[in-house]
Amino acid sequence: MSKSIGSSCAALALTILAAVFCSSGCAAYDGAKETAKELGKETSITSAVGINATGGEYTEIYEDHGGFHGDGTTYSTVKFSDDTALNAIKENENWKELPLSDNVNILLYGVTNEREDYVESIGPFVSDTDGNPLAPEIENGYYFFMDRQAEENEDKYDDSKVLDRGAYNFTVAVYDTDTDVMHYFKMDT
Repeated sequence: MSKSIGSSCAALALTILAAVFCSSGCAAYDGAKETAKELGKETSITSAVGINATGGEYTEIYEDHGGFHGDGTTYSTVKFSDDTALNAIKENENWKELPLSDNVNILLYGVTNEREDYVESIGPFVSDTDGNPLAPEIENGYYFFMDRQAEENEDKYDDSKVLDRGAYNFTVAVYDTDTDVMHYFKMDT
């Protein structure tokens, strides 16, 4: 009788341990509950896009990098109160003036093409769990793109091959000059 109680306790302990493990590593992370500094977003955004984001106010954070091998999407908005970030963007050769390139537009908003016999839809790749684009429409500003899966001999700031890859690991940032808000997106598949 004590063997069956011991076995039941061991099984219960393993079940609890498995549940704790899965909930901490497999579930989507709700980044809005913590500050950007606690998440390390300030320094990771700064190093990713080449401008200092630590002076901005983080107004929105979406984080679901809880998937297999760290797959997921990050979306952060950073509101700036002066032109320091904008001036740094204008001096950084990896930031380009809007409009977005065709490929970055597909990544953020998607595209639908009507063909003779069918309708073809591609993207958006940076989307919420329902497939809706996370990126707001932005008319005036600058954008940054980095293909983090580019080969060593390829230009990682060139988006021409991003849609030809079997997986998507890229960073996009869009700075809205009308609102002084930077929208930061990171996707890993």
